[in-house]
Amino acid sequence: MDKSEIDQNDHGHALKISDDLFDRVCEMTKVGGWELDLQSGKLFWSLETYRIHEVDPQVEPSVAAAQSFYSPDIKSKLEAMVQAGIEHGTPWDYELPMTTARGRNIWVRGQGTVTIENGKIIKLIGSFQDISDRKRVEEALRQNKHRLELATSSVSLGIWDWDIINNNMAWDDQMYRLYGVTDKKSATGVELWQKGLHPDDFAYAWEECQAALRGEKKYDIEFRVKHPDGTVKFIKADGTVLRDENGKAVRMLGVNRDITESKLAEVQLKEIEALMRIAIEHLQIIFYMIDHEGKFRLSVGAGLKGLGLEQNQVVGLSAFEIYKDFPEIINAIQATLSGKAATFESHVSGSTYFNTCVPFSTPGSGFSGLVAVALDITDRKKAAEAISAEKERLAVTLRSIGDGVITTDTLGNVVIMNKVAEDLCGWKQEEAQGKPLASVFNIINQSTRTPHENPVEKVLSTGLIIELANHTLLISRDGTERIIADSGAPIKDKESKTIGVVLVFRDMTEKHRLLDNMQRIDKLDSLGVLAGGIAHDFNNLLAGIFGYLDMARARSVTDTTVSKYLDKAATVFERAKDLTQQLLTFSKGGVPKRKTGQLGKLVKENAAFVLSGTNVICDFHIAQDLWLADFDENQIGQVIDNIVLNAQQAMPVGGTIVIAMNNHSLKDNDTLTLKAGNYIKVSITDTGVGIPENLLKRIFDPFFTTKQKGNGLGLATCYSIVQKHDGYIDIESVPGKGSTFHIYLPAANKGTLPDISPSTSQHKGKGSILVMDDEKFMREIVGDMLADMGYTLIEAENGEEALRLCAAAKKQGTQICAALFDLTIPGGMGGKETIVKFREQFPEIPVFASSGFSEDPSMARPTEFGFTDSIRKPFKINELAEMLNKHLLA
Repeated sequence: MDKSEIDQNDHGHALKISDDLFDRVCEMTKVGGWELDLQSGKLFWSLETYRIHEVDPQVEPSVAAAQSFYSPDIKSKLEAMVQAGIEHGTPWDYELPMTTARGRNIWVRGQGTVTIENGKIIKLIGSFQDISDRKRVEEALRQNKHRLELATSSVSLGIWDWDIINNNMAWDDQMYRLYGVTDKKSATGVELWQKGLHPDDFAYAWEECQAALRGEKKYDIEFRVKHPDGTVKFIKADGTVLRDENGKAVRMLGVNRDITESKLAEVQLKEIEALMRIAIEHLQIIFYMIDHEGKFRLSVGAGLKGLGLEQNQVVGLSAFEIYKDFPEIINAIQATLSGKAATFESHVSGSTYFNTCVPFSTPGSGFSGLVAVALDITDRKKAAEAISAEKERLAVTLRSIGDGVITTDTLGNVVIMNKVAEDLCGWKQEEAQGKPLASVFNIINQSTRTPHENPVEKVLSTGLIIELANHTLLISRDGTERIIADSGAPIKDKESKTIGVVLVFRDMTEKHRLLDNMQRIDKLDSLGVLAGGIAHDFNNLLAGIFGYLDMARARSVTDTTVSKYLDKAATVFERAKDLTQQLLTFSKGGVPKRKTGQLGKLVKENAAFVLSGTNVICDFHIAQDLWLADFDENQIGQVIDNIVLNAQQAMPVGGTIVIAMNNHSLKDNDTLTLKAGNYIKVSITDTGVGIPENLLKRIFDPFFTTKQKGNGLGLATCYSIVQKHDGYIDIESVPGKGSTFHIYLPAANKGTLPDISPSTSQHKGKGSILVMDDEKFMREIVGDMLADMGYTLIEAENGEEALRLCAAAKKQGTQICAALFDLTIPGGMGGKETIVKFREQFPEIPVFASSGFSEDPSMARPTEFGFTDSIRKPFKINELAEMLNKHLLA
């Protein structure tokens, strides 16, 4: 063996001795060691580290395994510390909980640092220690300290320790609280004690302390302290002096306790005793005590004179004997002696007394029984009965009044409210009594929304009867707004002195609503006279133009340019047709052509169509059991279109329109201007800009609009359509928050939909069809439409000619398949008169009413007037074909 081998063996032997010595030291100190080689990633643990982790020493440790003993949140902290060491050489020292391999929860302390060679961090080394025992001791000490603090705090007990030799006094936290000190470092305990003493008690407290130090007396005193904020507290102090072997005072221990409450109670007790003496001597009250045997032990008070008795005259006598003829008194005394307090009225010697009895015992004196006080309330009872009778008469009177009545005192506080006032204001009498009138009777100007002058203040300042101005709104407690008429008058006593104010007011909301409704209907009727005449003639012209356009479009399929322009022309005329239809709605002839149907389906389809392609969506809440309704599909569709379009335009940045549909039953006494019955209620709510209060009344007026491109007929049309459907429409709106339209439409009497067979817009037939119309171009265009379907046209200018031509055709054997009668023939017999005579001769031939306007409901209910069906001008060829399919194919 050469020298190098010997040296290597010696080195290995020394290294083993060093490792063993390291493990022995770790075992003795209970501190484990570890080392992490950053180049190889190998981790080394000492035996003590293995023991703390409760891991078999044969297992080779790893960084991941070492970190697995910690919870995820702690693991992330360790990783951050290790990373800081690797990157910056930052040492660490932590105390954290850990779970060993055997599942034990312990506390460990870990320390770490780095090894640097040639300016590079190559290793991490550290120590590892189980500190669970120390943590348990610290926790026990902490809990003991906490329990002591709780105990002293709960009884306001402060502990102090005065080192007399060094003149240093230690305080616990409660002492600082007792002296009102928040800055514990502001001065020493001795300085704080002296500074905190009340100036009037300083000399006394200091002398008592010195006497205790001299051994002359025990330190047991009471004094006052004054907090920095001026608060005064009473303190009870007890202390013990510790002395050395020569008897010299070296230390003093003691406690301070807050006795402020008990001191104040003593003061109050003395005040009560003084008041009791005054009451006994001067007030008409009787104080008495009765022992457990029922004998009087005390009977005092000025009230005894009213019974002809002297002070303590009945002492020693039995209460049961004295009151043997008063069973209510005997029962109350027995109940109180058995431990139950009692209050009762007694009637003795023509007077009424209110008695309060409570059980009472004094262990020191051995007395047990009751103490009681009796108050003569004879005069008060008489006055109360008189007032009660008067109030009952007043209450009956107020309940009988149909108006709201509120009375106030001269300060403007509510005294009385009748039932009507309670309902209108939303306050109960007992809630409102004593409150300022303005908080109960909240009135504002309907137009400006500004508060009205307080009527009570105005009455009190002028002494006159006043009436509120027009357009006064009362806002109820729940936010309900009502239009009211109001008057106020002073209440005067017999000396003509004003002692309060009475307000009388009534709800005028429904009256104003009816008046507005009537005015609106008058406007619509006036417009209808004009609209009816214009629209009828204009509709006839449109019917011809529509017809010619329709026929031209059908024949221009080979020329795309012509077809395009015809389609655009048809679109423009559709708008003209809609405008004319709106005018017709106002006229007497705008009678809806009702059919039983599902209103919900129509509303959903129309709303979805209007909002298609916009940034507004619709949220539907439609009752599943929604009743059927009788309605004109075109007219109600127009109502939904107009309102949904208005809502969409009120939300330029987008949003949601909520449409709710529910069944609604109205009774005779409901406030809406509708007959009692079943209705379908449609509520359309937007979250748009809302409508100002001053514009709400005009919103349904014809030609009123706030839009630059509007014609002002949209909502007026809606109002007219709903009215003609025997329904009701109204609006609620809050500027900046949105609007809600409420529509009520009568429910159908029948519960099922009629069976409607599907039809097609194509029709073919043969034979002759008579067309009666005063306009030649209408006869020609309808004739062209019928010719396309295979029919021969028979033209008639009026009813007389129609009857003559039909009679001639019958003689010649010509088959007349159907007839189309214009209802209005200026200067001649129109459709309504013609159908009566026509049915006498030709009862089986289908006859169709045709008009753009009618003064009677023939268009809406054609069968009731002898017609087979009706078609509204202007109409297209496919609409004519659909009607013929329905009645001629069969």
